[in-house]
Amino acid sequence: NHHEISDFTINLANDVSGLFSEVDGTVRNVRLRDVDGGDGDDDELGILAGRNHGLIENVSVHGTLSGAEEIGGMVGHNTGEIRSSSAHVELLTDDAEYVGGLVGLAEGNSPLVIDSYATGVVEGSDHVGGLIGSMNANATVESSYSIGLVSGEDNIGGLIGSGNGTVTDSYWWFDEQENDSQVDVSAGGEPLDTTQFGSQSSFEEWDFTETWKMSPAQSAPVETRPILHWEIAE
Repeated sequence: NHHEISDFTINLANDVSGLFSEVDGTVRNVRLRDVDGGDGDDDELGILAGRNHGLIENVSVHGTLSGAEEIGGMVGHNTGEIRSSSAHVELLTDDAEYVGGLVGLAEGNSPLVIDSYATGVVEGSDHVGGLIGSMNANATVESSYSIGLVSGEDNIGGLIGSGNGTVTDSYWWFDEQENDSQVDVSAGGEPLDTTQFGSQSSFEEWDFTETWKMSPAQSAPVETRPILHWEIAE
């Protein structure tokens, strides 16, 4: 079973903020809902943690954040692993750098995001991505996606804003017929339209036995799409 924490505000006077400032061990099986945080000047801000050096698994976050640099829906700065997790957020950070729906900045020896996704609105100025704002050459993204509206001035991507890490079997939503303001570029991954997102065959290498399941009852703009199996099981 998952533990749920809801209706709280991240309002710390120092940078590196979230439910936890830093994750060094393992955080697993947690839902965070209706979270609000940041005053527009924060660095390394995420709903779960400002920094992750450990393992985050089977975690979902929902909320709104505002900050200045390294702002992620789940984690601001990731050097660890994020597995089977999701972020449903509004990142209202017009002037911020390194902003991502799941992770603001992924760097270090081997940061990993696998079987995870982000939805919502991601706003920033530079290094802005639907899933990750920026990732270095050692970072890896596998079997993940982003859906939502991404906006900024430089280094903007539907999935990854900037970087030269490894991205495999990962996608972002791009459908001109649905919304002509979407981002049609990314520093990794491939675009899928609404119809493709609704077809399991678009995700040939994904595990739909234990990890993912197609769901027809999700929120707009893409109502039929993969979600994590544990999100349905409960």
